[in-house]
Amino acid sequence: MNGSGMKRWVIFALLSVVLLVSAASAIWKVHLALDAESTHQAYLQTIEAIALYLAHHDRRWPPDLEALASFALKHDAESFRSLDNLTDLQRRVEIRFDVTPEEVVGMDSQTFDAVRPREPHFGEISRSIERLLQAAKGCREPQRGARR
Repeated sequence: MNGSGMKRWVIFALLSVVLLVSAASAIWKVHLALDAESTHQAYLQTIEAIALYLAHHDRRWPPDLEALASFALKHDAESFRSLDNLTDLQRRVEIRFDVTPEEVVGMDSQTFDAVRPREPHFGEISRSIERLLQAAKGCREPQRGARR
């Protein structure tokens, strides 16, 4: 192989590596975005399920994940499909079942920490948290609105 042939081969090899790294990076970013969207949906559905649970259970916080999921799926299985897979839900959403109704009522959308999305996620959903807090305070049955 002469000098120009070797130079072409090195350029080809370097370009191939750059393309492979770029493709792998793009695939990883898509994977993270899809995972974050799944976490977002699980978080949103959990917040809305708890708001509904509070409205139907005299503002009592659900005792555990099984009670919440069972109630939500009986109420509206299609809207709360994230609660059908408890293992995946626990991977995506952290729920404090040790909070008291008084603690929840004392929270606002900025200090609310009874339900948190796990990484990766797009952040909290203030409108849904407000509906949950209204249900905890007994203001009215929460109305499901826009998903975002």
